[in-house]
Amino acid sequence: SMHSASACIDSTRQFHYKVWGLTVSEVLTTARFNSIARDLDCVELWCGVGAVWKAAAAQGHRSEGLHLKNGVAADILTKTGFLKALELTLRLATSGMLWMAPVCSS
Repeated sequence: SMHSASACIDSTRQFHYKVWGLTVSEVLTTARFNSIARDLDCVELWCGVGAVWKAAAAQGHRSEGLHLKNGVAADILTKTGFLKALELTLRLATSGMLWMAPVCSS
């Protein structure tokens, strides 16, 4: 409900840490991020071969994966890569699945 969503957003205001200039509260309340369509059923970050998102896609689910091998835009340690990962995560449908498996050596 809108009331519970507002309560969740209000509770994020206590976290003042910023990543690439953004707080959690800013991400949840900024029009730039709120306008993103929730059109994905599965997102796999640091996907390597992409087994999870490809399996979901093979079952008819709208899926995408993000991995460093895809280029600089996929490097989460850069602002561009972080924003791409954030965008994909925000595109998840309410009942969607986010799979993250960063390599142990990182």
